[in-house]
Amino acid sequence: MIFLPKRRPILPEVFALLLLAVALALTVNLIRPHGLPLFQNWTQTSSTGEDAALDMETALALHADGDVLFLDARSFSEYSSAHIPGAANLPVETAGDGDGPLVVVTYCGNEICAKAKELAEILETRGLRFVFLPDGISGWLSSGGPLEGK
Repeated sequence: MIFLPKRRPILPEVFALLLLAVALALTVNLIRPHGLPLFQNWTQTSSTGEDAALDMETALALHADGDVLFLDARSFSEYSSAHIPGAANLPVETAGDGDGPLVVVTYCGNEICAKAKELAEILETRGLRFVFLPDGISGWLSSGGPLEGK
């Protein structure tokens, strides 16, 4: 007759090993200089997709605060006829011209003016976040947003 040793339950050992692995991974992530962010708003994963749409109430508030740059994607003639005050015009037809990344150029009054360099550094450290108004200028107008132009 063959005697087999009594089997130990394996589940508690697997659970303990898994718990130890998760704790070790979290600890390593925490001490790494560029660890993965564990808690983040994952709803805005793309700056060009539907999830980058800005609601009109937020757009109006940002415009009122002045902490935003509006870029009008329409043609220059459409932009000239009416646009959001302070908006710059960058027609979508010309934005794809060139083969390198789009460059944002800052400038001020003359060669001794340091504001352009300072602004470029601020923009770089703050990061540029691109969102769009799904209802466009017609939604802006119907929401009571101001316009300027002809």
